[in-house]
Order: sequence, then C-alpha cells, then structure tokens
Amino acid sequence: MKQQLVHELSPIPAPTDVCAALQGLPYRIFFDSAESEGKYARYSFVAADPDRVVTSKSGRTEIRGRDGQLHHADDSSNALLSLRTILSEMDIATVDGLPPFQGGVAGYIGYEFGTSLERIAAVGTDDLAIPDLCFGVYDTVFAWDHLARRAWLIAPNVERQDIYLQRLGKHFKDAPAGVSRSGKKPDVRSSLSRHEYRAAIQQIREYIAAGDIFQANFAQRFHAALETKPWDLYVALRQLNPAPFACFFEAGGLSVVSASPERFMQVQANRAETRPIKGTRPRMDSQALDLASASELLASAKDNAEHVMIVDVLRNDLSRVCTPGSVEVGKLAELESHPTVHHLVSTITGELRSGCDSIDLLVASIPGGSITGAPKVRAMEIIAELEPVRRDIYCGCLAYITPDGTMDSSIVIRTFLAKEGSVYFSAGGGIVADSDPDLEFEETMHKAAALFSALEMAG
Repeated sequence: MKQQLVHELSPIPAPTDVCAALQGLPYRIFFDSAESEGKYARYSFVAADPDRVVTSKSGRTEIRGRDGQLHHADDSSNALLSLRTILSEMDIATVDGLPPFQGGVAGYIGYEFGTSLERIAAVGTDDLAIPDLCFGVYDTVFAWDHLARRAWLIAPNVERQDIYLQRLGKHFKDAPAGVSRSGKKPDVRSSLSRHEYRAAIQQIREYIAAGDIFQANFAQRFHAALETKPWDLYVALRQLNPAPFACFFEAGGLSVVSASPERFMQVQANRAETRPIKGTRPRMDSQALDLASASELLASAKDNAEHVMIVDVLRNDLSRVCTPGSVEVGKLAELESHPTVHHLVSTITGELRSGCDSIDLLVASIPGGSITGAPKVRAMEIIAELEPVRRDIYCGCLAYITPDGTMDSSIVIRTFLAKEGSVYFSAGGGIVADSDPDLEFEETMHKAAALFSALEMAG
C-alpha cells in the first residue's frame, strides 16, 4: 500500500479555522470534538473535495467523480456494499501513532435508508427530497489529537499537500470576517400541533396496551427560515452546546449542522462499541436544582426501564455480527451531563466475528435502537405510520470508515439540516405505557433547547 505524506502543523491551528479555510471546496466535512470534554473528545478531523461521492435515493446508488460526472449507477445493490468495494480499493497505508481517520469514506446514512433494509416503506412526506445516503471518498485529511496537542495534514502526494497548506496560509493572511448576524428572531414552526402530538402519543400507548410494542421513539420536526450561513449556525451551536460527536457536513445542496452527544457504532481492531442514550432531564440554573434534576433521572423507574429495553435492542443488533458470548454491557445507565440536559448512557461492546466488518455492523444496526424502539422493526413501522414527514438524516448516523475497517459514528440528534434558505430540526423521545403526553412534549423542548438558542443566536 502507498504511504501517505504526513505534515505536522505548527503552530497548531484551531479546527474551526481550518474548516473555514476550506470554504468553497465541495463536500466539506468536520468531525469536531475540540470543545467537548472527556475521553470521547480526543480527535477532530476536517476533509473536503472528495475523489468520488456515493449517494443513494430510493434504492438507486450513484457514484460521481470529482468533476460531477456519473461513474456508476445501480438500482439493485445496497449502497453500503459500494462503500465496502471502494474502501477495499483505496491504496492507503495507515500511519501508526496518528489519529484514526487518515483517509477513507465519510458522510451520512439517513434514517429511511436504515428502515429500507427491513423493507419498511417510508410513508411520511418526502418534502426535502435529499439523498438517503451520502458519502465522500477522501484522500486528504486534517487531523487533531487534542490529548497530545498535535495536528497533522495527511495527503497522498506533495501536490495535494501544497494546495491545502497554501489555502490555509491564505485564510490566515486574509483575516476572515467574523460570524454574520441577521438580527432577526426566527419564526419556528412544527410539523405537528400540540393536539396532534398528544393524539400520536395516545395511539402509541394503545399499541403498547395491545401488545404490539413495549416502546417507540416519536419525534416532531421544526422548521424556520435560515437568515445566515449554515457555517455560522454551526459556530453558534458549538459555542452553546459543545458535543463529543459534533459534525458539520456540506453535502451538495444541503448542510448538516450537528451537536450530537451520542456515539452510534465504533470499530477499532475488530472491537465494536455503542453508547445508547435513553433518559433525559433538563439542566438547571442553580447547583442544588441541577443536582436534584440529575438525581431524579437516576432514580426514575420509568426512565431506567426505557433505558434497559433499548440496551437489549442494541445487544441484539451487536449479536447479529459479533462472536457469540462476546457482547457485554460494560456500563449501564450512567449519568452523563451536557450543557442543556442530563442523560442516562450505557456502553455495550462486542468482538466482530470472523468475516464481519464495519459495513456488516451498520447493516445489522442502522437505524439505532435508541431512536426507534422495542421490538425494533414494529416500532419503526409505527413511527412510519404516525410521523407526518420523513426523518431524513435525523436519527440516521454520521460516520467515517477507513480502509482498515476502523469506524466511528454518531446518532444524528441535536442536528440542523439546512437547505435552500430553510432549516429543519427534530426532537423526540421514547414512549412507554405510562408516558404522559404533556411531559413527553416538554422533553422534546428540553432536547431542542440548544437548537432554538443557536438559531436565535446565529439569526
């Protein structure tokens, strides 16, 4: 395999500055953990201008080159299998001691791509008409190890390296302007009235009473005019709600602006890990009230029961591709606090069995159990029946995968989708037999609080 060229950056530029320097290059992507804390905030990556782009819509896979020309189209195969083929053909040797993403594929898998794997029809209105899957094939990456306080540019050749270094130098020389503000308070609207939301929750409770399911995740989608650039919205969101799995991705005519706190699936050296979130309480202004809110969550029988159901779903998904007996729950329902909410989080691991890889794991598990329900397939059918619009990227995943099979991914929650001057974002929660519709509605507001604030701040 061909060795990548590695150039250590000194002084170390801020990842946001590097991402801003690449403005104008297509399919710019930024996996961002720099402003978060803890062991899940170690690495950040920026890439752009992929060699190829893989998209999928309603079962049709297309692969286009850097020039936009169609290289391949297929109506019969899973687009994830196309990614596997591309990865197997990439001539990149991993450099030891550097951050894990040194080139490979990166992008998103939408929620409906996952439900289609279970042959569940997408009933909701497809008003945004975006790809179900979109990945770039990247051979040049900026990478940061925040623990080691080091950063690198990793490129296939001197020409690519020089192009990016020159672009970075020009960015700093030109002293770019700050974030623009329109000064307008956004007019945010929902896909559901409060009455419609309550009726849907009641319908889910009736399905639970009838024995169809134990739990289903139900969401409402918000939308508003976007009076600023998606990048400015991202800068505001990361300032208000730093997250370990934040991401900014420009995918053709749309932009993904994400502050996800939740790892979906990670693979390192054949070891798979997932960290489902289920259970939420708001952060409070005073230390005493905040501690009481967290303690209430930890003591809640309802939230812990919901959480254990989802842990079982994820254990089952991992067991589909892991060595029998290797799937373990290392940490169960631990408290994890973020700027606007407290969560319950578990850590589940397993060893991929011989012949299985990161792609197999995604096929077995997308969409995630924490944002579907239990049993998973029936919950997805009920979600399709009751939610009036498609989820699109919401509750899908953002991921990078390397040629050696290393992968990390997030569940797409706390995320904006910007397209054609409008912005869309969703919030939901797990519904069980004793769910109170009004409390569930308020929980969606708590989860979306940082998004409302970021939209107002950027606007």
